[in-house]
Amino acid sequence: MEINHLREFLMVAKLRSFSLAADELYITPSSLSKHIASLEKEIGVKLFNRTTRSVTVSKYGEILIPYATKIVEQEIAFREKIAIATKENENVLRIASFPMLAHYGITEILSSFRKMHPEINLQISEFEVSNIITYFSRNIFDVAFVGSGSIPKGSKYIEIRRHKFVAVLPEKHPLAKEKVLRLEQLRNEKFLFLNDNTTILQVCINACKKAGFIPEIVYTGNRPENILKFVSQGIGITLLMTPLVNFYNIPNLVCVDIQPSIISRVYLIWNEKQPLKPIVKKFLNSFTQNN
Repeated sequence: MEINHLREFLMVAKLRSFSLAADELYITPSSLSKHIASLEKEIGVKLFNRTTRSVTVSKYGEILIPYATKIVEQEIAFREKIAIATKENENVLRIASFPMLAHYGITEILSSFRKMHPEINLQISEFEVSNIITYFSRNIFDVAFVGSGSIPKGSKYIEIRRHKFVAVLPEKHPLAKEKVLRLEQLRNEKFLFLNDNTTILQVCINACKKAGFIPEIVYTGNRPENILKFVSQGIGITLLMTPLVNFYNIPNLVCVDIQPSIISRVYLIWNEKQPLKPIVKKFLNSFTQNN
């Protein structure tokens, strides 16, 4: 049983709405529904009574609420205890991040910082966006890497990466020879996307909606190489940032610029209300020097 699914269950139970809960959790309503369905399947009962107009907690959901609350609170309390313990060591820098740091060249910066400051111990943990925001609000981490649309309130930030999305097509696709594609030209395509653990899914869906269509999504996953491999085999197309495509260098693919442009940004955030530790200042300076 995933603690994150319990956290999502509690948010839906609190707000009585999948769409509102999804906004709070920085995921799509469809993904939230899948997570709740997975939890219901694992437990073996329905946790919510859903109609087109309302969402109410079932009698089984009411039984789960106190236990789920306790599990989530205990997990946060544990992380807070670890954070307090590491705070006593001024040479520990606690970093939260979304996955795929290597794809954005951030691992190189971290490695360079470690070589320049071997006395500093970097503790790096990867999480889904909703978890990062929860932990960050409790000061469990000193800094965090987040993507576009994921900066929590009360945070200061610097932009450390900016990349354009491209349309990734099989090389034999009829549009593969185009220099630039209008997004609406892809309205009849089947799409494969990264799931909402990376915040990319909602960015792509929103861009397609602005272009006048809802994309037909035939696959979502958390591994870019699987998506790119499927595209190379003609299963569909995708929208991805160039660093992700270049990182895997999978043959039989063509990248085409799209208009209007979709920009992906990566930010380094820290709590504006917390005094900066000397090692945090050093870390922030390293990014300033590398950009």
